[in-house]
Amino acid sequence: MVMFMPKMSIGEIIKELRGKKNWSLRELEKRTGINYSVLSRIESGKRPVTDQELNLFADLFDITTDYLLGRSTEPDLSAEEDKKVTEETMRYMKILESLTDDERKEFELKIIEYASFLRSQQKK
Repeated sequence: MVMFMPKMSIGEIIKELRGKKNWSLRELEKRTGINYSVLSRIESGKRPVTDQELNLFADLFDITTDYLLGRSTEPDLSAEEDKKVTEETMRYMKILESLTDDERKEFELKIIEYASFLRSQQKK
């Protein structure tokens, strides 16, 4: 079963990213050159983000604009890439759900063994 999280606003995403870096609004103001009160209004959803600001935030946090816009659930994937990953993941989840617990454990071991084998081949 797939759970969908409610879409966060751009301001909420910026606030979350800022929090992960332990930056205050004053710190974000210094790093962006955007006035403190403007940043506060952006984070609270009272002011939209301009295209220039969107690109600035994406560069600052090293994420895609698609992530800021809520079009991707992964910070470094475009909406198209995210959709492809999600579709592939769902396909694999359906396969795993069809297996018994013992088969799943065996499958996991085989995947780990194969990944180790591939890594060893790359080192040669």
